Amino acid sequence: LAGFYIIEDDDIELPEAIPIVIQDRNFDDDGQFLYNPEFEATGEFFGDEPIVNGKYKPFVNVPAGKVRLRLLNGCNARFIRPGFSGGLQMTIIGTEGGLLEAPRSVGNFPFAPPERMDVIVDFTGHAGETFTLDNQGAGGNNDCATCPLMNEELVQFRVGDPSPEDDFEIPAILRPMTLLNPADAVVTRNFDLNFNAVTNLWEIGGRSFNENPPLQVNMNEIEIWHFNNVSVRPHPMHIHLIQGQVLSTSEDDTPLSDAERKERGTKETFIVPGGPGAPKHLSVIAQFRSASEFAAHCNDFSYVFHCHKLEHEDHGMMDEFEVIDPDNGNWHHELGPDNLPAGTVWSGKPDVYHRYQAVLLPTLPIRPTVAP
Repeated sequence: LAGFYIIEDDDIELPEAIPIVIQDRNFDDDGQFLYNPEFEATGEFFGDEPIVNGKYKPFVNVPAGKVRLRLLNGCNARFIRPGFSGGLQMTIIGTEGGLLEAPRSVGNFPFAPPERMDVIVDFTGHAGETFTLDNQGAGGNNDCATCPLMNEELVQFRVGDPSPEDDFEIPAILRPMTLLNPADAVVTRNFDLNFNAVTNLWEIGGRSFNENPPLQVNMNEIEIWHFNNVSVRPHPMHIHLIQGQVLSTSEDDTPLSDAERKERGTKETFIVPGGPGAPKHLSVIAQFRSASEFAAHCNDFSYVFHCHKLEHEDHGMMDEFEVIDPDNGNWHHELGPDNLPAGTVWSGKPDVYHRYQAVLLPTLPIRPTVAP
């Protein structure tokens, strides 16, 4: 299952978006999901059929104007490359870290689990036409030429009449982005990403989950994390708590230009490439700020970072870090259901609580065309 928290920016006016969750699944003859939980050689699940918002081959009616889509790659492990039939361009305005500084136009883009992308598609002048959002990765598999293929068609868009509400201009500047300075980094960490054939587990820096105490990170300090992929498979590394910036993607750690960093925006998921001939290194810079008042820490509370291929993280490819106050040690106050801020939902566990800023995936104007 996958869904959305929809968070909007009150400082800029943008149209309401259509949430799109893309997943790949296998079905039996009765239309039921098939999943083999055993850890096979690839350690990854690839379905041969895509589903969108839980529907198989859905369509959505859209006006002949600008339409905003908020895309989520909800696949277990599959990288995809979303793009529209007919060469229709998309304008990227945001990532999982929020709005970019400036919009940029693309035909398609690499998309790993669990990345999110906020895009605007202009259907102006296309009333009565039909477009398909496809997976345009090479052979249907952007990251793995030998992995099982997936049907390329994701969701169909049927263009109706123009709507005055969709006649808006995309701002040239969406949200100014402040680049973190590598010279301000207090700590640099190196993590090798590897599969241990002896333990049959994936590792980060030679550790599998829960093998060691959490790493300790000082509150509000800037750190640089280098991920070095020793395996042949790419890994979408997901760091909880922070919104970081990609600093380098080259093995000699040549930094990206300021323009390249701003094009990528702030993120929490970082694709570490794999495969022969590809760069197998990625550096992230981030500031580990204190949590907000509704997510304050209890003793021994920690955050995880992990590969977001589900079978990889379920087989050890996860680690933990604690954010500590170097002046006062870790947080030492008790937090319970009686002293949480208004609007917070207590989970019943002592260290897990959430404030829901929006409902999960809403009912959408999407209907299936056929059953699997």
